[in-house]
Amino acid sequence: MASQTQGIHQLLQAEKQAKDKLAEAKRILALPFLKQRDQDCFWERKAIEASQGGSSGRN
Repeated sequence: MASQTQGIHQLLQAEKQAKDKLAEAKRILALPFLKQRDQDCFWERKAIEASQGGSSGRN
């Protein structure tokens, strides 16, 4: 019975590690997308400022 409990514990640990690795991979893969989205937002704000007649003085 103890070996069965130990096996279940090992499986649960492995499942948690797999979930953590998946979350980390998703975060790493999303970084370039998020950076590009932020850059697009920056240029969109600049275009809006220009169409409204100037800059607000912020970058």
